Amino acid sequence: SAATCTLNAADASKTLTMPNVAAATLFAAGNTSYTTYYASGSFGFTACPAGLTKVTSKYTYQGVIPSANDKGIATGTATNVGLVVMQSSTASGSSVVLVNGTSGTNNQTTITSNAATVPVTIGIIGVNSSNVTALPTVGTYSGVFDVAFTY
Repeated sequence: SAATCTLNAADASKTLTMPNVAAATLFAAGNTSYTTYYASGSFGFTACPAGLTKVTSKYTYQGVIPSANDKGIATGTATNVGLVVMQSSTASGSSVVLVNGTSGTNNQTTITSNAATVPVTIGIIGVNSSNVTALPTVGTYSGVFDVAFTY
């Protein structure tokens, strides 16, 4: 849309800090570990022009994306750590979004009274770059996602 909402300045560069979790615990949690070990935040929009009804997000991971396109492999000294994005205020397998720059129904938030809050939750999972469950190694990890919003 040519008309846009205003992103809250504090949300222009979002950092979410994950909880500490033992590698063996993350591995034991398996394919649903991202719903237990996660961090949440949101992007706030104001001054949305009349006529706009939704904000749609597109997440693009700046690193290795396994073939499923639903997680990014973290960088750092730790290995076998995947990052899963959910457009939800809590972790939920039903709100996972792709991280290859595409969007679907999970990427949409309704604009109400000229404002919108786009929730985001990032979860961690023990997985390698071939998208196979793997034992993480101990260390630091991080990941960067570019997020594009359309109206």
